[in-house]
Amino acid sequence: MLASIRLFFAVLGRLSPALAGRLAARLFARPRRHPRPDRERELIARGTRVSLPDGLHATAWGAGPSVLLIHGWEGRGAQLGALVDPLVTAGYRAVALDGPAHGDSPGRTTTGPEFARALV
Repeated sequence: MLASIRLFFAVLGRLSPALAGRLAARLFARPRRHPRPDRERELIARGTRVSLPDGLHATAWGAGPSVLLIHGWEGRGAQLGALVDPLVTAGYRAVALDGPAHGDSPGRTTTGPEFARALV
């Protein structure tokens, strides 16, 4: 599949670089959602949902100063679950955010700047 996409963009890039650029940007702005494993579901069930603007989803564990756990592109906050218990034990509140169009947050498309604004 990836080889086919690369070939498609290699050919289109020679024929119409502008069109190839627009299509690549559109494809990149649409992160794929991957199945959530049971360990993440169990972790989320132990936490508390955090209400955020624009319907963004976050889960928190513990009390104390907050530490925001940020996932990568096409990820989910609960993927950083291995950090939750050590942070809580150390007296922190761990907050795992699902970025826009990622994890349980709404949307189908987002960009790097939109993702950054969600962090603020």
